[in-house]
Formats: sequence, C-alpha cells, structure tokens
Amino acid sequence: MHAADDSPDGVVSEPDDQLRRDLLSPLTSISARNQLLARDIRRASALHENERTQMLASITAIETAVQTLFAVIDTIGEE
Repeated sequence: MHAADDSPDGVVSEPDDQLRRDLLSPLTSISARNQLLARDIRRASALHENERTQMLASITAIETAVQTLFAVIDTIGEE
C-alpha cells in the first residue's frame, strides 16, 4: 500500500510539511489562548496594578516565545 492510499485526499505530504502542520496547530492555539488571557487580565478589576503589570509581562514573554517558535518552524525543511 502506498502512502497516498492512507491519506484522505490521496496526496502524500512531505515529512517536513507534516511536521510543520503538527507543530503550528497547537502553537496557534497557545497564542490564541494567550491573547484571551491577556484580555481577561486587562479587564480584571480585582487585580492591583502591579499584579496586572507582572501578569501582562509574563503574557508578553509567552507571546515572544511563541513568535520565535513560529519563525523556527518556518525554517523547517529549508535547504
């Protein structure tokens, strides 16, 4: 049986393309949830300003790491 026979559309993906898709999907979810969390932190009236600032700094660090990983994933398979 050929690899194309296993895929729903009959198209064989390159391993690097599959790896990129496998990594980008959860990373996109992390980024989206991070953005929602940042919005909730900004809206939380019970937080003191210094708590809010610290939490948003952590959110920024997470988003920076996510964007770095997006850039690294984009280079997978480049020769």
